[in-house]
Amino acid sequence: MNARTVKFGIGLLAAATLGACASAVAPSSEGSAPPQLSARVQALVDANRSYPRWADFPPAPTGLPSDVEIAAAVASQRAEQAALTRDVAAIDWSLEDPEAFAAATRERVDQTRVAPITQQTRETLDAWAEALRERGRAPPPIRRRQ
Repeated sequence: MNARTVKFGIGLLAAATLGACASAVAPSSEGSAPPQLSARVQALVDANRSYPRWADFPPAPTGLPSDVEIAAAVASQRAEQAALTRDVAAIDWSLEDPEAFAAATRERVDQTRVAPITQQTRETLDAWAEALRERGRAPPPIRRRQ
C-alpha cells in the first residue's frame, strides 16, 4: 500500500467519524427541549457570559520572604553543607581486612532468625503461583443443546 492510499483511507475514516458525531449532536425537531427550558438555559448563559472577571481571582500572595531572608537561609544551608562535608571527610572509609568483614557479616546474618516465609525456595513459590493461576482460570464453556 502506498502512502497516498493510506492517507486517503485515514481522511475518509475521519470524515465518516465527524459526520456521525455531527449527526448525533445536531438537534432534531422531534426530540428538542421544551421552549421554556431553552429560554432558561439561554438566560443562565447570558447571566454568566462575563465570568470569570479579574476581580474574581485571588489577590497576589503576601508575606513572601524578602531577599535578605532568602540570602540568610541560603547561607545557613551552605554552612550546614560544609559541616556535613567535614564530618563525612573525617570518617575512615577503608576496610582493613575485607575477608574478615565479610565473615563477620555472614556470621551476624546466620545468627538472625529467619521467618518461615523467607525460607521458601524459588520452586515452591513458582508452584504456588502456578496453583493460583490454575484456580483463576475460567471453567470450560458449557455445551449448548444441538
